[in-house]
This record gives sequence, C-alpha cells and structure tokens, in this order.
Amino acid sequence: PILCAKPQSYCDYRGVAEEAVTYARNVLKIDVGNYDHHIFMYPDGFPGCKDFGMGEMGCVGQAKCQVYFWPGKVTLTWKNIVHELGHNLGLGHASANGVE
Repeated sequence: PILCAKPQSYCDYRGVAEEAVTYARNVLKIDVGNYDHHIFMYPDGFPGCKDFGMGEMGCVGQAKCQVYFWPGKVTLTWKNIVHELGHNLGLGHASANGVE
C-alpha cells in the first residue's frame, strides 16, 4: 500500500493513482511496468467519489489497466474485485431481471 496525502476537493482518483505510481517507481524503486493490472484503493470519505469501484474498460494490451475502489462505501469482496477486473478484460454489464 502507498499512502498519498495530497488533499483533494473533488474525485481526482486518476491523479492520485498517477501520484502513487510515480511514488512506487521513483521512491520505492518498484518497476510498475512489470504488472498488467494496477488496483488502487482509496480511503473512506475520499472527496467527491460516488461509486464503489470502477475498472478501465477493455484495456488489456494497453499501457494502463487499472481498477479503482472506494471500499468505505461497500464491503470489499473477491466478487467486487473480479467484477471490476472483468471490465479490464472488456466485459460489460449483463443484466437479468435487474440483477448484474
């Protein structure tokens, strides 16, 4: 986990994610390019964020394949993680009787 203390007044989840990647690369000397997927988890109350989670759609084979979570909004489970990673693979929402 990497803590970014940059105060935000709006839901700049991508900006904070980029800050975390830069910190991991430059300070912790982690070659983040070795990983296909980056998962970012934000603290409860992260300003302006209304969703529980979001996955970049169809990003496999591109420079970034990211998933973002605001776990204070809902209990984080493997089902939630797999759901958002599915978006990375290009899978959309399929509904049957209003159930995803």
